[in-house]
Parts: sequence; C-alpha cells; structure tokens
Amino acid sequence: MSPLMGGLSGLCCVLLLAASSMPSFALGKTLHRAKDIAPHTQCSFESSPAFPFYWDEDGCKAAGVLGCKADGISVQCRFCGEPPYQSIQCPDPMKDAHHIKYDIPHQASWIVVGGGAAGCAAAAALADAGEEVLLLERGVSDLEVPATQQAGTWPYVVNTEAAQHIRWEDGVWGTAAKVLGGGTSINGGYSFEEAPDYLTKAFGPELDLDAFYASSKFLADDLAHPIQPSQFGLAWKEALCTEGYGCADVKAPSLRWKEGAWIPLATMNSSKRGWPRRGSAALIHDRSHLKNLHVKTSATVHRVLFDGTRAVGVLVSLGDGEPAINVSASKGVIVSAGAIFTPQLLQLSGIGKQDTLKRLGVAPVVPELPVGRNFIDRLVMNLVFRGAKKMPFQVGYVVAMNTTLNMTIEVEAGGAINSEFAISSLALDKPANRNEVLRGFMSGLMRYPWDLKPTLLADNINNGMDLLVLQHEALSRGWVEAVSLDPTVLPKVKANYWADQRDYVNQWRGIQELLKIAGAESMRPWVARKKEVDLPHSVLSKELKCALLGESYQGKGSKDTPFAIIPCLPLEPASPEDWSKWLQEHHVSSYHYFGTAAFGTVVEGGEFTVKGTTGLHVVDASVFPDPTRINPQHSIMTLGHYLGSRLAQRGRAAAPPATNHHPPQQPSQPSQPSQPSQPSQPSQPSQPSQPSQPSQPSQPSQPSLPSQPSQPSQPSRAELVVSEVAPEAEAGVDAPNSLYAVAPDSLYAVAPDSLYEVALDEAKASKDSDSTATKPAAASLGRRRRRRASLLAAKNFVD
Repeated sequence: MSPLMGGLSGLCCVLLLAASSMPSFALGKTLHRAKDIAPHTQCSFESSPAFPFYWDEDGCKAAGVLGCKADGISVQCRFCGEPPYQSIQCPDPMKDAHHIKYDIPHQASWIVVGGGAAGCAAAAALADAGEEVLLLERGVSDLEVPATQQAGTWPYVVNTEAAQHIRWEDGVWGTAAKVLGGGTSINGGYSFEEAPDYLTKAFGPELDLDAFYASSKFLADDLAHPIQPSQFGLAWKEALCTEGYGCADVKAPSLRWKEGAWIPLATMNSSKRGWPRRGSAALIHDRSHLKNLHVKTSATVHRVLFDGTRAVGVLVSLGDGEPAINVSASKGVIVSAGAIFTPQLLQLSGIGKQDTLKRLGVAPVVPELPVGRNFIDRLVMNLVFRGAKKMPFQVGYVVAMNTTLNMTIEVEAGGAINSEFAISSLALDKPANRNEVLRGFMSGLMRYPWDLKPTLLADNINNGMDLLVLQHEALSRGWVEAVSLDPTVLPKVKANYWADQRDYVNQWRGIQELLKIAGAESMRPWVARKKEVDLPHSVLSKELKCALLGESYQGKGSKDTPFAIIPCLPLEPASPEDWSKWLQEHHVSSYHYFGTAAFGTVVEGGEFTVKGTTGLHVVDASVFPDPTRINPQHSIMTLGHYLGSRLAQRGRAAAPPATNHHPPQQPSQPSQPSQPSQPSQPSQPSQPSQPSQPSQPSQPSQPSLPSQPSQPSQPSRAELVVSEVAPEAEAGVDAPNSLYAVAPDSLYAVAPDSLYEVALDEAKASKDSDSTATKPAAASLGRRRRRRASLLAAKNFVD
C-alpha cells in the first residue's frame, strides 16, 4: 500500500496506460479507451468501499496520482475532490490495453528547456497565447512521485528521485530538483512577492513592473494560500512581536513582503490534511487539454543548436539510452534549467569563458561571457532548538524581515524535518567528511531503530524547531563549470563560502537574533532548557549530548546559553576565530541558488536574451544577480510567466485573446486551437564553424518600452475568465473570501479567509494610466465557480 493524496468526495478515476519504453507522463495527447474497461472496474481502497473507474471521456484535475508498473504497462489512478486521504491498491495491469501515443514534434515555435518554477510558468503563458510550445524536463513527472503532491511529506521528498544531491567543491551538499515543477515540487512552499526596488535594481527599467505584477497576481490567485494558524505559530508570532520584530496582523496575510512581521502565503494548503501542494507543475497539468502544448519528461538536452548566433533548436535525447535528435524552434529557445544546470548547458552550447570552452572542446558561439560565475548559495543560519513538547509538522505562521539587519527570520518545526535534512545535508559532520558513504549510514541511523531500542535517534532530533535567518546579502561568490560533453555528468560547483570575511559577521549576528527570539516569554512552553536526561539510546553523537545535557557535560560557560541547541554553540567566552571555525564546520546549503547567468553580464533586455545571440533567452534563478530578500520561488515563477507573456506578444500587430484554459460555463464547446500540421523532419542544422568572437553589444541606453496597440474590443485573459465565470461581480468590491483586499500601502494585502478571489487594486490601476500592461481583473472569482470552471476545462483532457 502506498499513500495517495486524493479525495473520496467527487471521486474521478482515469486509467492511464503507458508503454515502458516511454515512461514519461504525456500531456495534451490522445488517450485511447482501454479494452474491456467498463464502469464496474474497481479502484480498491484500504478500509473503505471500492469505487469504480469513471471512463466517460471526461477527465478531471488530479489531486494525486499513484502508478504501478508491471509487464511494460503503467496503471495510474487520478483523483479529484476533498479529503480524507486514503491509500490505493493498484489493479492488475491489462496487457491488451491500448497505449498513449507520444507524438513529440520535431519542430515547435518555442522550446523551453527545464520544467521548473520558471519553465512551467513560461510554457503556460506561451500556450495560453496560442503559441506551439515544447517543454523538455530532465526529471520525471511530479505525478510519478507521490511525495511531491503534499507538503506534509517535506523534506522527505528531498531524498526521493524528485531531487538530486550535488556535493560542492567546498564539501557542502546542495540539492537540485529533478522533477516537473522543479523546486516548487519539493520545497517548503513559501510564496513571497519581491518589491519594485529590488526588481529595478536587479533587472533595470527594461522590466515592465506592471506586467510583472500582473503575472504575480495571476499565479498567486491560482496557486497560493495563506498559512493557517497553530498553537505554536501563535506563540512564534507573539515572540516576534515582543522582541521588536513587528506584530503581525492576523487579519491581513500578504503576498508582498513587508518590513516587520506578517502572515505569508504558500503553495501548500495548510487548511487541509496533508497540506496538498500546488506548484508550477499544476500550470502544466491544468493545460493538459491544449493541443499546442507538448511536454516530455526524462528528456536530456545536450546543447542548444545555432545558425551562426541565432538559436534554432536543441539536441535532445527523449529517454534513457535514446539517441539524440535535433528538434527545431522556429521562434526561439528558452533555457530554464536552474542556476546549476543552465550555465552547464550554455557552456556545452559554446557560450561561456574561453578557457572553459577550450577545455571542453566546444566551438565558441559567444566566448568570454561570464557564464557560471557569480554563483550564490544564499547564506542561511539555522539552529535546532529542542522542543519541550512534541508537535506535528508545520512551518512558521509568521515571517519577519529587518532591512536594517538585512535579515529575514523564519521557523519550521515538527514532523521529520531535522532527520531528513540530516540525511540530505549530512550536516551532523564537518564538510570535509560529508561523503556519499555517510549518507547511507545516516539514512539507517535516522530511519530505523538503533541498538534494538523502541525509539529512533530521529525522535530526539525531530522533537524541536528550526529557527532560521536568511541573509539578504551573500558577499562571497562562487562558480559552476561543466566538466564533460555528457550533460548527465554533474558540473563542478564551488560556493566559495567565506571568501568575503563580512559573511562571518552577518552569520554571527543572525545567531544572536535567533537566541533572542527563542528566549521570549511566549516561547518558554515550547523551547526546552538544558538538563540531565535519561538518554534513550546507547549511542549518541556529541552534538546530541551537548544539546541535552547541562554543565556536567559541557563544562565552563555552558550555562550562558540555556537552550538545548543542535549544533552546540562555541563555549563562552568565544573568540572571533572560534566562531569562524564553528561556522565553517556547521555550514549547510540554503537550497536558494542564484546568479550564474546574471542579468547585465550574461543576459540583457526586457526579453532576457543571451548577449551576442538572437532567439536564445534565459529565465530562472540564474538571471538574478543577487539573492532575493525572501524565499525566491514566487519571484522565479512570476519572471517565467512574465517572459512567456512578453515573448507571445512580440511581433503580433493585433494580438488575439489569449487561450483560456477555463472554458466558459456555456453548453457550447469552446473552440480549440487548431492542431498544427506535422512538418516534415527538418534538416539537421550543421554545427557552425568556429566563428570569430562577436563584438559584445554595449549596454543599450534604457529606452522606454514601446507602447502596445490598444485593443478595447479584445479583453485580457484575466478579464475573459472573469466575464465567463463571475459576470455578476462588481469592480472594486471585496468578496467575502477575497484573496487580495485592496490596501493603500500594499499591492496585494490578503484578507483572513482568503482562498481564490481577487479584487481590483485601485492604487496600482490608477498609477501610470497610460501603461499598456494587462491590469488585474476588476472582479472576484468565487471558489466554487472556479472549481466548476476547472472541471469544465478538464473535459478536454481526453480527446
């Protein structure tokens, strides 16, 4: 039996059959009815009655999927509805069933390399606009890894096939997503919106802020939920308030970060059991009926293909052991493989430092661009405070920011957070000793009884809370370099921690702030003090001993820090050298990576075009020249959607309304985009001869964006959704459960019962009235109406 996030209310099963030679999840393709599959065929649930397959040519959005493979057949059951969540027993495979047809095109208008946070969003925006898009993802579908479907499994999901551990040259282990949805399928889910000052500094005036925030609102409305309160969360809120970080207004959750404390949003719904996750992969699944959207998982892109300096396609293997083929892109290639694999792909494609290209034996297309330089692994300082009581998994109800200290303060607690991170980061040992052999030992230590005792060592580590400081500044910068022409060989990564000595000071200040918050009166019932304890295991690490025991073990100075903390802090009085050594020995990755194809040095302009090329764009965390001040996933998704929308608009003198993946609630079937004719196999572009180094274009003066022709007769996509789903809504009127209640000092403040509904931001709409960006919809979308619209849209899932 395997856990499945799904629902019994409104149950809807769809049988998906796939040949083992093509194990990826196909979207937008024809599903053929399996032979002898009738409504009486059963899905068998543990401790519940059997439910039939509904196979009436109507599909449904999947809340969760479980797949079983045997005899070359994959059987997947898809469910929609509400909790409670159950486990499912897969039926026997049916050997005589028809299979899904995989007709990945050999040519598309746009090829998106990387189905992560930005890649999925960019592909969705292009597909909505009617563009033919091929999305290539190196990992599996998120629907093939049940742990990605709910945040309650986090961070266990980091230790599944959905993620890939990479050891930096510094000895620290990082993790990169290897699954559709990228980091949004495996992270803790916080969704924050960056402020205009950061965006303008990072991307210059070429970034259309109105369009960026329209994309931000579109995505938050679809994916985000306010974090729900808990007893611990309320105590944490009070601690931040009494210690001077700000008193969060529980009636005003906010997508936009603010100075002080506030209630955040996340891509998980913490009001439901298991905390179901809805990341960027959902943008693709919701559009699975679109015939102009093609998706291929387990696809390895070897390099971008060029005609001179114009990107014309990619060389890609469509499965393990499959030969590489050329796939052409008539309009362009968007690289969205993340801050580690984007620079690797660019280097393998002939874009990068001359010495790197020469060592690889790659003919230069645009040499001397600093691709892979400026790698940032954001500094994070986290301390595990042993809890005075056990608690379920939860992330902090409140987040605080202090721009004077350049810090964002967060908390997570309970569940298996610390034991699973101990497996992924190997942080209980020094970086020099963190090798792959240790991971196997740590996994056994954390997940199985030790010395035949009834409890796990993990119980002690997990019985606590992680207090974290995210540093706004990461002054030390590293690099990423490809080491082989084989793209499956991991690149070398060096974070170069502590190259700038000021990073030591910032981290030390972060520790002092965490200790101050932990000492707040409201945290006293939650944070354990040091004392003599009855050790539950015959073998305990030094770190656990010093965290649990008092002065009898630690010696002089131990009572200066009364809390039970892992890892143990240096004994006081500690010198700067003591703290520097301690920080080096206990440092871990933040999993927030930036900067390796930075705007201004590698990419430029409002379309994030790689310098010296045409038709080649980059959008992911690699284009951020500096770390965001908050968790970056929403900013990355928004930038992807922004770029996809902008590229779709380019060159269209009179753009038609964007393709709406929510069909109207009218009986008539909405028109489907015409299926493009399959072109003949394009000729393989020859590898260009080694060109002379192109002159680097000077940084252009920053022109104002050209005004787009007004189209009063053709409403925006948001307006189309509103007019079809909620025509009775009034502009500017807050719905009872509105997600965005208008506040004068905030673009998107959030009402307390928020789920899905939107309201017009009068302040933003009135500013720059001559802007041509799409404005937020002037109405609200009711949750039940949106659900009905989504189910209508899914009717096109099965042709």
